[in-house]
Amino acid sequence: MVTRSIMHETKAIPSVVDMVVDWLRATSEVSSVTQGISSTQPVDDDDKSYPWLTVKRIVGITMTPEAALDRARMQFDAWGGVKPNGAPNWEPADILIRAVELEVRRTLQVKIEGKGALRGIQGLEGIQQLEDPDTGGARFWMDAIVVGVPE
Repeated sequence: MVTRSIMHETKAIPSVVDMVVDWLRATSEVSSVTQGISSTQPVDDDDKSYPWLTVKRIVGITMTPEAALDRARMQFDAWGGVKPNGAPNWEPADILIRAVELEVRRTLQVKIEGKGALRGIQGLEGIQQLEDPDTGGARFWMDAIVVGVPE
């Protein structure tokens, strides 16, 4: 009788949020609309320049190290701020979320240098609009499932 032991190489699973932020910063379609792309919105109003895009993980399961992948539902929020008269500034937020939607729809996989790769974006939900109750500013958002793997 022969007994074999299979050893799995454990790889660190990269942050899907960090990879998506880096990827969107590198795309000309999105970066031509805004340089403000992060996983959180700046707290200090002096650090904000609208439109601003935030990317956050809503839910998802980090698979076992043996599977070496992360499947996460992500939310993309495009913030437009307010006009000088206090009304929501919808146009820049709308342009930004549509640029993000275009990139998400046409990207099948992308390597993020030094971090890993995005191996699939699926389940894209339609764009939704909301006047942000905290700021009165314009906000559009959409969700998608993103799969990330280590290098």
